[in-house]
Amino acid sequence: MQYAVLGPLRALRDGRDVTPRGQRGRDVLALLILRRGQSVDPQVLLDQVWQSEATGLDATVVHTVVARLRHRLGADTIETTSTGYRLAEAPIDQVAFEDHLTRARGAPTTQSTAELRSALALWRADPAYSDVSQNLTATEQPRLAELRHSAQEALIDDLLASGDAAAMQEALTLAEDLILRDPLRERAHELVMLAAYRCGRQAHALAAYDRLRATLRDELGVDPNPSTQRLHARILAHDTDLEGAPAPGTTADPPPGAPAAPTTALIGRELELSTLDTLGSRRIVTIIGPGGVGKSTLLAEHYWRSRESGPVGYLDLANVGEVTEDEVAEAVAMALGVTVSAREPLDSLITSLTERRLTLFLDEAEWAGAALAPVVSRLVRACPRLCVVVSSRRALEIVGESRLVLDPLPCPAPEDDVEATRAAPAVRLLLERLADRDSAAHSDAEVLALGEVARRVDGLPLALELVAGYAGSRTVSELVGLLDTPLDLTTSELDRPARHRSLRDTVLWSAERLVEDERTTLRRLGIFVGEFDLSAAAAVVGPLDGAGSGNVAAICRSLAREALIQVRRTPDGDLTWRLLRTVRDLALEGLSAGPDLAATRARHREWHASRWRGALRNDRLLTDLRRHHDDYLAALKDALDTRDAHTTGDLVLTLGRWWLFTDSIGPGLRWTERCLASGLLNERQRAHLMVMRANLLIHQDPDASRAAAAEAVPVLERHADHSWLVGAHLIQALERHSSGDLEAAHDQSCRSVAAARHSTDERLADALGVLALIEAARGDVAATRASVDEAWSLARGSGSRAAMASVANNVCLALVEIGQADEAMQVLTSVEDRLEGFDMPLFLRHTSGWLLLVTGDPARALARFGEVVEQSPEAVADRRAAESYIGIGSALAELGRGDEASAILSGAQDLTARLGLVLPRWMTDRITQDGGRAATVASTEELGARLAGLVRSVGWSERSSSSSSS
Repeated sequence: MQYAVLGPLRALRDGRDVTPRGQRGRDVLALLILRRGQSVDPQVLLDQVWQSEATGLDATVVHTVVARLRHRLGADTIETTSTGYRLAEAPIDQVAFEDHLTRARGAPTTQSTAELRSALALWRADPAYSDVSQNLTATEQPRLAELRHSAQEALIDDLLASGDAAAMQEALTLAEDLILRDPLRERAHELVMLAAYRCGRQAHALAAYDRLRATLRDELGVDPNPSTQRLHARILAHDTDLEGAPAPGTTADPPPGAPAAPTTALIGRELELSTLDTLGSRRIVTIIGPGGVGKSTLLAEHYWRSRESGPVGYLDLANVGEVTEDEVAEAVAMALGVTVSAREPLDSLITSLTERRLTLFLDEAEWAGAALAPVVSRLVRACPRLCVVVSSRRALEIVGESRLVLDPLPCPAPEDDVEATRAAPAVRLLLERLADRDSAAHSDAEVLALGEVARRVDGLPLALELVAGYAGSRTVSELVGLLDTPLDLTTSELDRPARHRSLRDTVLWSAERLVEDERTTLRRLGIFVGEFDLSAAAAVVGPLDGAGSGNVAAICRSLAREALIQVRRTPDGDLTWRLLRTVRDLALEGLSAGPDLAATRARHREWHASRWRGALRNDRLLTDLRRHHDDYLAALKDALDTRDAHTTGDLVLTLGRWWLFTDSIGPGLRWTERCLASGLLNERQRAHLMVMRANLLIHQDPDASRAAAAEAVPVLERHADHSWLVGAHLIQALERHSSGDLEAAHDQSCRSVAAARHSTDERLADALGVLALIEAARGDVAATRASVDEAWSLARGSGSRAAMASVANNVCLALVEIGQADEAMQVLTSVEDRLEGFDMPLFLRHTSGWLLLVTGDPARALARFGEVVEQSPEAVADRRAAESYIGIGSALAELGRGDEASAILSGAQDLTARLGLVLPRWMTDRITQDGGRAATVASTEELGARLAGLVRSVGWSERSSSSSSS
C-alpha cells in the first residue's frame, strides 16, 4: 500500500489506483494520514470531517465510512485499537519528501543536490492534499508549501555553487518559478538576480530588482532588504566577485529582546525625547498616554539611543497577558538572557541583577496587570544600578516613578496658512506616510485639506497611519470625506479606564469597510500573540467562505495597505507581520467565544505543533523559537487548557529544545512537570519528555536526572527510537562521568554511539563528543584523538551552529584533558565566530572560561565565569556552579588576589565533595591549596549561597565588559 498527498490524495495498492471516490472517504483517509502513528477516536473523526453536519449524528457513520475504506483499500490498511482507528504503516510521499530534506541538510553539495531533486520530484501538483476538505489541511498545506519553497531555494543554491553554465540557467528558471508562486519572497528575487547575472544577463537581473522594489512599495510601503540592495549595487558596478560568490542568504538574527529599529525620523517628539534624556538619572520613568499615541515608538527610539551609552534590555509585555509576579520575573529574565529558579524566580532575578548596570525597557506594561508594579518596585530597590523605562496607558503608581505624559501630535488651527499647516507635527507625520506611498508633491489646497484630516482625528498618530492607508486608492479630498463621522479620540480621554475606547472607532472605521473575507481574516489573525509570517497566517486563518479572493496572503497585503496589519523589516532583513494590540483586541472581540474561536485556536495549536513535529535540534528550529516563543507558549497553554492530546506533546518537546539550548531551567522544568502530569502524552512522547527532564536536571539533581533517563530507555528501545536513545544514554554517561564512575560512563557512552550510528550525523557527533570526553578521563589518548576528530568533522560538516556549539563543548574539554589546550582554543574560537546571531550558550561560556584559564588569560577567564554565575543566579549549589567557583578561585589566584581565591577555592572543594562531584585531573591540579578553609555550614544549599555571595563580591562584573562578547 502507498499513499501520495503532494498534490491530490492518491492511494495505490500493488500499482493500482484505489483512491476513495467520495469526499467523506478521502477526508477520513486524509485525517488518518495526517495523524499517522496515532489512534484517532471516532468522535474526533466525526467532528473534524462532518463538522456542522455532525449535529444529530453518532460514530456509526464513521464506522460505515471506515468499513468502505477497508473494502476499497484492503482490510489491513486501517487498524482498530482500543481508542479508535489507526492507519497501518505504509509509504507516504510526504514522509519521503521530508526524509530527503533531512538528509540534504549539511550534506556535501553533490549529495545535497541529489536529495533535493528527489524531494521536489515527489510533488505532483500544488497544493498538497488538494482534493481534501480545506478545514482538515489548513495548517498542513502552508507548512508543506514552505518546505517545498525552501527546498527549491536550497537546490538553487547548490546549482549556483556548481559554476556550470547549464546549472546557472536551471537555477534562473527555478527561481523565476518560485517568484510566480510567491511574489513577495525576497530571497527568490535575489536568486533570480544572481543567476541572471551569472548567465550574462545583467539587464534581466536589474529588471528583477526593479520589479521587486515596485511590488514591495505598492503592496507594503517598504523597500527591498539591505542584502538585496547590496546585491543590486554590486550588479550595477559589474562586481567580478559575484561570478564566484555564494548565493545571498540572510544575515544573522537580531539579538533577542529588542524593539524594531526606527526606519524613519520620529516626527513631532523632539521635546519628549529631550525630556527622556534629562530624566536619565531617574530610576523609574513611565511614558503614559492613550492607545495609538506613539508610546511604543517613542520608547523604541529612546532604547536605540540609549544603547550607545550603556547596556540595555527590552521586553514587550503586550504578549504576556494577565500574569503572576513570578511569571513577570521569568519573562524579564528570558528577555535579558538570564536563567532563574523555578521556585523563586523573582529572588534569583534580583540576585542576578544586583551588581549589573542596566536600563530595562518595558513596553505596553498595562497588559501585565497588577503583577508588574511590585516586580519593578522590588527590582529597583534591590538593584541600585538598574533603571527602568516603561510605556503604559496608566502609571505604575510606585514610589520614585517619574511620569512623561504623551499627548497626540499638535494639529494646525483652522485659520493657519499653508506654511503653518505644513509645519504642524500631525501634518508632517501624515505627509511623511503619504510620501511612503506616493512621492508626488501636494498642492497648497491639499496641504490645507490634510490639516483638516489631522484635526478630525485629533492628531493621534495611529489614526493618521490608518488614514494614510487609504491614500493608494483615494485623493486627498476623498480622505477628508471618509471622516464625516467624528472619531471618539479627544485628548481629554487620556484617563479613560476602558481598554480600547480611545481607538475603537478608528479601527472600526477601517474594519467596517472591509469585505467579508478580509474581516474574517483580521478576526482570526487576532489569535497570534506576537509576530507571524504569511505561511503561519494562511495556516491559522484557514478556510474562508466569503465572496473575497480567499487568498490569505493577498488579503494580508490588502490589510497592510489599510494599516490594519503592521509590516516591518527586522534587522536581518526579513519581513514580519503583526497586529497592533488595539487592533488585535478588537479582532478577538469579533471572533468572540464560539465555534470560530475554538477552530481558530485549534489551527493555531496545530500550526505550532506540526511545524517541528518529530524534529531534532537544528538552527532553523531555534531561530523560529526565538522569534515566536510567545506564540509557541500560548499554544502550549491552550493545548493544556483544552486537553488537546494531539498537540500537547509536540509543543512541549519543541519548546524544550529552546529551554535546553538557552539553559532556561526554571520554565523548562515547570512546563515539563505540568505536561507529564497532564495525562495527555502517549507512551513515546512521555519517554521523550523524561529524557528532556533528565537533561534539565543533570546539574541540579543528578540522581533524579539519571533515573528519568533510565526510565525512558526501555520505551525508546521498544520503538527503535535511536535519536532519543542517544540522548538518554548521553545524559547517564555525563552524570556518571561527573560522579567519577568512569566505567559506567564509558558503557553508557558506547551505547549512545551505537544508537547514533542508526541516527543522523549530528547525533553521532554529539555521542562521539561525549565519548571523547570520557575516553580522555580514562587516559586513553589514542581513542580520544580518534573520537575528537570524527566528532568535530561531523559537526562542522553539518553546517549547524547549534550542533557545533554542543559538540565543541565536549571536544574542547577532552582536548584539554589530553594536553591539547591550544587546539581546544582554536576549536572554541571557530565556534564563537559561527555563533553570530545566537547568544553563546551558557554551557559553552563555562567551558570558554576554563580554556581561557589554562591558556594563560585569567582576567578574561574571570569575566567569562562571571557571566555564567550572573546568568544562573539560582545555581548556588549545583555541579556546574561548583566548577565555576573553582574556576573563579583559580583565576583570582593567578591574578594575585590570594585571600579571595583561598576562601572561594576551599569552600568550592567542600561543595564538590557534598555534591559528589569528581573533578577532572587537570581541573583538580589548578586548585590552590593556601589559605584557610571557609566556615563550615550545615546545608549544601547554605554553603552554596555563602560561596555565591563571596563570588559576587570579587568584582568580576566590572571586568566583564572587556571580555570577548558573543
